Amino acid sequence: MKKLAIALGLALLMTVPSGASSIGVGTAHWDTQDAAEDQGFGVKVAFSINEAVDVELRGSFFDGFGQVANNALTRIEVTPVDLGFSYHFNREGKAQPYLGGGGSFLFTHAVFDGGQVPLAGGPEVNDEFGFYFVAGLDVAVTELFGVFGEALFRQAKLNVTGNGFEFTDFQSDFTGPAATAGVMLHW
Repeated sequence: MKKLAIALGLALLMTVPSGASSIGVGTAHWDTQDAAEDQGFGVKVAFSINEAVDVELRGSFFDGFGQVANNALTRIEVTPVDLGFSYHFNREGKAQPYLGGGGSFLFTHAVFDGGQVPLAGGPEVNDEFGFYFVAGLDVAVTELFGVFGEALFRQAKLNVTGNGFEFTDFQSDFTGPAATAGVMLHW
């Protein structure tokens, strides 16, 4: 969590000089196929390529996905980092709908009963690649400030290995819908 906060803070500091056109922060929700659902938060940075297309970098943090393997593993923390494109249909209007998609990399961390971090050689959750699609709406409140809402569909499968612990290796399907809503700053 601390590393994510530092990384997001640095990303925020680098957006203006790097040519970013907007940054947004908001609340996130993700409903996976195997691990139920979780609430989290997210940040996205957009870099305009032309009048209609942005390159987007987004990151979210979810810390409460429940997954049980022989009563050992209680939750999985997942930080998806997405890189993709979005196409804005009405860039000059007050309401700007958009569609997009791209690739995802899911950073994972397993937390065990009692909040104990696993010892070396203990069960592991592997970081994985996936992809996402997004449909959203950005509504300008002022020239520099707006609100946004978006629906995502993310596909990813996580592998949990026992590494000698007494449970069977398994794959957890994190495919499912997600939603994000928040505020945007444009410049």
